[in-house]
Amino acid sequence: MAEVQIFGAAEYAMRIWLDPQKMAGQNLSASQVMSALSANNIQTAAGSDNGYYVSYRNKVETTTKSVEQLGNLIVASNGDDLVRLRDIATVELNKESDNSRATANGADSVVLGINPTSSANPLTVAEKIRPLYESIKKQLPDSMESDILYDRTIAINSSINEVVKTIVEATVIVLVVI
Repeated sequence: MAEVQIFGAAEYAMRIWLDPQKMAGQNLSASQVMSALSANNIQTAAGSDNGYYVSYRNKVETTTKSVEQLGNLIVASNGDDLVRLRDIATVELNKESDNSRATANGADSVVLGINPTSSANPLTVAEKIRPLYESIKKQLPDSMESDILYDRTIAINSSINEVVKTIVEATVIVLVVI
């Protein structure tokens, strides 16, 4: 086999979606929020602008272990009032990036694409992989499903069967004519 491609797998990270209106109401800028995060030893990567909201991803291990802890982080104070991150942003544990997404049967999935080498016989590769796949499938927890979504050997076998059928028909016709 030449390669196994993985689609849809993702690392998880704390995601912070800053709300510009709520920030303006507290007289805060994104750079002030970033400074507050840095002051609390939370390192962030450059964010991405997703229209109305701006997102920043927490990329490293910190003492913050939950969405609630990160949401409770104090980012500013206005007199006696404390401004917490949850007051100006949505904090969530989610995929680090949506750039690699795969769905199967309408649900988010992890898809493995198995590609044989150019000199390999796809029928032989599939024949050897199927028992391994069935063994792995039996070991999965009940909450996980595994299906073969696409198997090009089905089309290959169908084509071979059609060729054999055509040869048999041609042989019968030749024998009848002779």
